[in-house]
Formats: sequence, structure tokens, C-alpha cells
Amino acid sequence: MTNMHYTLPQLLTYELTDQKNISNHYHREAEFLYILKGTLDVKIDKEEFKLFPEDLIVINSTHQHSFSTNEEVLYVIFHINYQMILKHLRSSNIYFLCNSSIDDQHKYSVLKNIIENILKCYYEDTHYSSISLNMYNYQLVECLVKDFSIQQLNSNDLGASRKNDILVFVEANYQNPIGLKDLADFLFLSPAYVSKYFKEVFGMNFYKFLNEFRLNQAVKELKVSKLSITSIAMNNGFPNVSSFNKVFKEKYQTTPHDFRTKHISFINKQDTLKKNELIIKMKKIISNKEVKNDVYREEVSVLELDGNNESSFNKYWKKVINLNKASRLLGFNSENHIIKLKKELGFEYGRIWDLFSSELMILEQDLITKKNFFNLERIFDFLMDNKIKPYIVLNPEVDMLLLETNDKSQTLNDFLHLFKSFVSHIVNRYGIRQVKEWYFEISGAIKNDNLEINEFYFTYFNNIKRILNEFSPGFKVGGAGIPIHCGSETIKELLIKWHDNECKPDYLTLQSFPDSSLHISGEQNIRRLLDGQYIKNQVLMVREISKEVNFEINDIQLSIWNFTLSQHNFLNDSSYKAAYIIKNIIDCYGLLEGMGYWFALDSLSSSANTPLLLYGSPGLLSNQGLRKPSYYAYAFLNIGEGKYYLGKDDNSFITSDGTENYFIVCQNVGRLNYKYYLEQYQGHERIVYSDIFEQIEKKVLNYRICNVKNGTYKVKIQSVNEDHGNIQQEWFKLNSGMDLSKSEIDYLRDIALPRMKIHEVNVENGTFEFETILERNEIQSIRITYQY
Repeated sequence: MTNMHYTLPQLLTYELTDQKNISNHYHREAEFLYILKGTLDVKIDKEEFKLFPEDLIVINSTHQHSFSTNEEVLYVIFHINYQMILKHLRSSNIYFLCNSSIDDQHKYSVLKNIIENILKCYYEDTHYSSISLNMYNYQLVECLVKDFSIQQLNSNDLGASRKNDILVFVEANYQNPIGLKDLADFLFLSPAYVSKYFKEVFGMNFYKFLNEFRLNQAVKELKVSKLSITSIAMNNGFPNVSSFNKVFKEKYQTTPHDFRTKHISFINKQDTLKKNELIIKMKKIISNKEVKNDVYREEVSVLELDGNNESSFNKYWKKVINLNKASRLLGFNSENHIIKLKKELGFEYGRIWDLFSSELMILEQDLITKKNFFNLERIFDFLMDNKIKPYIVLNPEVDMLLLETNDKSQTLNDFLHLFKSFVSHIVNRYGIRQVKEWYFEISGAIKNDNLEINEFYFTYFNNIKRILNEFSPGFKVGGAGIPIHCGSETIKELLIKWHDNECKPDYLTLQSFPDSSLHISGEQNIRRLLDGQYIKNQVLMVREISKEVNFEINDIQLSIWNFTLSQHNFLNDSSYKAAYIIKNIIDCYGLLEGMGYWFALDSLSSSANTPLLLYGSPGLLSNQGLRKPSYYAYAFLNIGEGKYYLGKDDNSFITSDGTENYFIVCQNVGRLNYKYYLEQYQGHERIVYSDIFEQIEKKVLNYRICNVKNGTYKVKIQSVNEDHGNIQQEWFKLNSGMDLSKSEIDYLRDIALPRMKIHEVNVENGTFEFETILERNEIQSIRITYQY
């Protein structure tokens, strides 16, 4: 093992090493690794990661970690002075989220450039290299703090507060004869509790921890001081030399005297390190790398496919859209907007819930024997008149509140009597053939407060399905509205119970709000939030679990989805939302039979009476009926008569109408960083995109469609981005005005339109080739039409 060390006083030190194994340890400094050659297994607390060349990771202050590998390896270790950073930032804690082995690689390009500059600067050894080296060192720390650190993370969530107190106590007192009781008194806790807590958090008892801490400090002195072994032992809290020797030999398999002799011999050779093997290896690895300082990179992708493919195209996103709870549909102030969405976007089903709320006045004088379905008739009549099929949501925890008594079984019986009357009424009014096309989703299998299984759910589900089957076995009855963030073990347990249940669902429904557990509770949850393919990955997980427990079901629907539950989030009105919608619909193609966007209209929002034009509501149309970028996402997906699916990648759909016409929908969704999830910008607050997105990247998309007819094709591109088709940005230009006049609203309606471009492409060899460039948060629809 050979190491070489460089030092920038106080703030940063780094070390180039080929060490294959470093045992479990921890320290106050944050540690940063960059792999140059080979692979390295890194264990941090209970998590394990495999790092490959050009991977990098930060190990946060006080987190236990170890490294190991069986192959030749070369990597750089940076130690960052934790206390000094806190002092500069005037903060009490800082937490780094930096791990390229599990994150999107694109966000790490700037860090990698800085590291490459540091290494290149070192071996060039020019007369100004030391100045440049210092500059790059500070750039490295600045980049980590600016782009990969959290200062507002709840310290209780990470267990950092008490752990930090313990470390402060040990650091201040390790040179003295201290015991567990002294620590317990310092924390105002009992020794028994501290002993248990200590072992859970640090993985060892207090005395072993104290000896290891003392040993680490003593080793530092052995390397740099000329004090006697006895003095070093006493200076670092050991009661005598014998105890020091014993602890030292257990860890290093040698005595302190022999260790010091070997280390001094090694140090004396440092002047010739530039000629050693590590320098040669480092030069070889980076000599062919061009150090790039341009952080505004373009990402290029190529999609090639066969134009003769005639697989049927499933526009599954059109199946259902969430309207709102039933009582909110009674105002009829949204009728025209609902009709507009049906006419222009073609949603087949409207999902509604809370059909049995007291606001609908179903029970006269609260008597179960006197029922009045007039208000529900108004809602269903409107939907049926406009060819929107009801997608009815039932939930035992909500629906039975209307009839709640002290006896739950009696409440259930009363509700089932009411539900049977309801089904009889709608069947008689609309006909059994019509109602059999409706969906009945029974949700509530997972409790919202603790994400545990609601055992009563299956009793409720069985009774509801039995009643519907009494009218006809052809009713579509499913559930259970499973939140995909609740964890694989809970989902597995639920599906096993359903496998053994008397009544099975005709379809399975999931729900997704990636920030729905937002108190941020630790590093793993933040990583989940930053996962660009979170919905797709969770849907795949559910499919794998259903297969594992032998409960496979073909019809899986995401009956409710968005990136946030909030009705006051400025991103709902932004071009980011449009790109987010298209990205997830592309991701989940072939995995789902329905994807119910939450929700349709701002005018159905609980905040619809606001004087603001936009207020962060999820609707596709504003209160005034203005089309938001999210509306255009669905409009672009529906452009053309794409009957046949040709193919897709992460960015694009390509379809054909079966003649010589082709349709492409593509996106370049921005990557939200952790700052967005911690700040949670609200409502109409002005956007500073650089604060909440990773580095700006254009995306270059190349398409190659083979086996097409030779000739001339007209290519018409419509695009929505931060500058075009973006009602939010146009409104900002009007100073985010409230109570806009009719002419001002008409102006916004006329100006917030997609940009259009038209090109011609000549094909001579049977292959259509085309390139388009997308800015961050841009969506495009591309219509390719053969010219006769």
C-alpha cells in the first residue's frame, strides 16, 4: 500500500491511495471519494454501494464507513474540515447528498471536471500550479456545499443531534478518565438508556468506542510527534502503557513502537513520490481526458426504429382523469371546462369520490329509510350527456361517516343497505348495460396516517362486490388505491391477503405522489424524491411482487398521480409540469392500463375563489379556462391519428397512422434537486429555476425511421417551454396581476401558444433522419407528413 498526501491548511486535505481495505471507522470530517481505477465496495452505516471508475461519494460527518475490494484500485480521498465549513456557513449542521453510484450521472459532471483539474494541475507542476491547485480545491468545496449540501434537513430525522452531542462530549473529555455515567449525566439521561442507545447508533458499546477514539488520536501523534510512547498513551486518556499497547495491537497487529518506526521510514521517502507507481498510474488514467469547464452540456440520444411496425397503440393516459369529490361538481361553474377537456383531450372516464357525503343530502332527516339521489342524478346526468363515464371511488373510512354509529357492524349494514339502493337507482335510470361500463374502485386498503394495512378493508370490499354481482357479474370492481411509496413489504403483505381473500379485484389501482411523505425523513427518502424514474420503478416493483406472490393481474391502473399533493405549488403551472407528465406517460407505457392525472381543473380546486390568475393548482385549465403547459402535454400526446406504436425511449414516443405519416412526442424534463423538496416553493411565488434544478442541459434527439417511402416529408414542430406556450411566464410579465381585465385575459389566451416551426426533409435511401433540440422543461410534438 502506497499513499501520498497533500494539504491545504484547515479546510481540505486529500490523499491518492491504492489501499484495498480500510476497516470500519468514522470521524468529524466529511469524507469524499473519487475512483480512478478499479471498483471499490463502500459501506456507510448499514448501506452498501459499489463504486466504479469516475464514481464519487461523500461520507457525512460521524457516519461509520469502510472500504474493500479484491482488485487493483486507485482512488482519491478528500477530507473536508466539517467545523470550518459550519463556521463559514454560520450553520449548526450540514449534510451532503452526493453519490453518483445511485444518482443520475449528469448532475456530477461539474464535480468531476474540478477533480480532473486538481489531478492534472498537480502533475503538470508549473510555476503557478500551486495557486491553481488552491483555486480548484476551494472550487471543489464550494461545489459540494452549493449543489450537494443540505443545511435545513431536520437533524432529528437523521439522528444527528444527540449523536453530535455525544461526539462533542467525547472530543472534549477523551483525555480524562470518563465513563458511561459521565456521558449519561451530560445528556441528562439514565446510564441504562444511554448504553442501549449508544449500541444502536454506533454499533458498539461506549467503552469500545472511547478506546477506538483515543487510539485514533494517539496514532496521529505517533506519526507526527517525537513524544515517548508512554506520554502519547497518557495524553490520549489511556490509564497506562499496557492498556494502550493492548488496544493498539488488537487493531494494527503490531506494537506502537514498530508502527512508528515503519511510518517514519515511509515518510522519509515522500520526496520521491512523484516517480512512484501511483503518479504513473494517475497520469496514465487522466492523460487522455480533456478537462472541460463548460457546465452547459448537451445530452445526445438516438432512437432508431422500423417504420413498418404495426403494433396497436394504447393511448392509456386518456382512460381516466380525476375530477373531484362529488359535491364540488354540483356548482356547475366548471361545466364548460369539463366539456372542453372531453372535446379536446378525449378523456373517457371522470373519477369522482365522496358520493355519500352529507353535502349531497342523500338521507332525508338522517333516516336510512328515506333516500334522495337527486344531487347524484344531476352529476351523473351531466357526465353521461357528455359521454364521460363515471369512475366511482368508494372508501370505507369516508363513505360510512354519513351513517356512523357506535356499533361498526351496524354502521356497515346501514351503509350496505344505502349502497344497494344507490346501485338499484342508477341501474334503473341509466340501464344495466351503461352502468356495467363504469368503474367502481374501492380504495383505503392502506391507512394514510401510518401506511399500515386496514384490516376492515377486505370486509368492506367483499360486501360491495357481492352487491354489485347480485345485479350483474360484469361490473368492474377493483382497488385498493395502494400508495406506491408505502414500501415493498406492506404491498407484498396486502397482495398476499388479497390472494387468500374471498373476492378478488378485477383490476388493481395504485396512487402516486412522490412527495407524499414530505416531512423529509432522512437520506433514503430524499434519494427517492430525486429518482427521475420513481413512478416507473415503483410500478415495476408492484408487478414483480404480484408475480412473486402468484397474484398476477393484467389490468393495473395508476388511478391518481401527480408529483405533489399540494394545490399551491408553482410548478403545477409551469412548463416543468408538462415535461413531467409526458416523461412519466412514456416511462409507464406498457406497464399500466390507465393513468388518472390529479386533477382536471383549477375551477374544481378548494382555492378556486382566489383573485390570482394562477396559484399553483394542478388543473390543466385555469379558472378562466386558460390552457396551462400541462394541458398542452396531453394535447401533444393526442396529436395525429397514431394508430400504430413504432417505439419509444426515455425521451420520445413515435407512432404512425399506417400510411406515410408519423408522429413524435418528446420531452426534456428538468431534474429537480433536493432544494426544491426542502424549500417547497408555494403558489405564485416567483421562480428562480437555477435554485431548484440541476445544471442546465439541452437535449439533442436524433430520430432514424427505417423502411419509409422515398420522397419529401413536411415536418411540423410545436413546442412548449419556459418561453413559449407558458401562461405562467406570460403572467409574470404582467407583474402577476390580480383581477385582470377581460382584455388582459384575452391577451394571455392569445399569446401563450406553442411555438411552431416547419421543415422539409428529403428521403432517398428509405431512411428518414431528423434531429431536434429541446431546452430544459421543453416538450415537442412533431408531425411528419409525406408530400405527394
